[in-house]
Amino acid sequence: MVDYKVFDDNLFLLEKIFGKEEVLQKLERLKFIYKNTEESWFKNLEHFQDSEVKYILICEAPPYSESEIPVYFYNEINRKFNTTIWNTFFDSAKPALENEYYKKLAEKGFLLIDNLPYSMNFEKHRKKQAYKSLMKGCLEWILNKLNNKNLKFSEDLKIVFGFKINGEIFIEVTNGILQLNNGRILNFDKNNIAYDGSGIPNTNALISKFFDKKSIYRYYNYEEENPFINEEDFQLNFSNPKS
Repeated sequence: MVDYKVFDDNLFLLEKIFGKEEVLQKLERLKFIYKNTEESWFKNLEHFQDSEVKYILICEAPPYSESEIPVYFYNEINRKFNTTIWNTFFDSAKPALENEYYKKLAEKGFLLIDNLPYSMNFEKHRKKQAYKSLMKGCLEWILNKLNNKNLKFSEDLKIVFGFKINGEIFIEVTNGILQLNNGRILNFDKNNIAYDGSGIPNTNALISKFFDKKSIYRYYNYEEENPFINEEDFQLNFSNPKS
């Protein structure tokens, strides 16, 4: 059952950003997108029954859409962003079947989670004080997800933020710390932001944050499937065996 508590409690902050009229005009659709994407996110957790979460990518929110099935990472796999995520962990072709795609990513330990429950276009508003207040007000929502009893986190858990300003604000309002119900402390700072100037996550930026140089070395020795090398970050004395 979808929990609307945080969604409903913080609508007044959303109105401070976009105005009451726009929020009321879009509210029915926003609730539909929220319900649909929440159901898709929790459905994906079924793939983690035998897997630990090793890589968390924190993004902002699904994009707003006027009609039809919401555009969302866990709704369909044919968007460029889905290919970007796949190429971060695999050098093989992306599966044609959605269930296989999500299952394989879960086996790798990848989980995407948003830090805001509202599918609005925040691009021009992220530097507003109201945006920061909204982020703080919605912390309970992301913590509830991270505390889900079906999730097991690796001791070597990596957390990466997909968007620069969104990530910076989240780090600021949390002081770079999230404490889970089991006592686990999650730490992060601006070094966890996968930013290359384009404004959106790309494969190379994600690889550079999720994988260390030792991991890259194992890849070139056929011990690990990915990541691909970024020559500016790490030089090798032998040719790429997979080129």
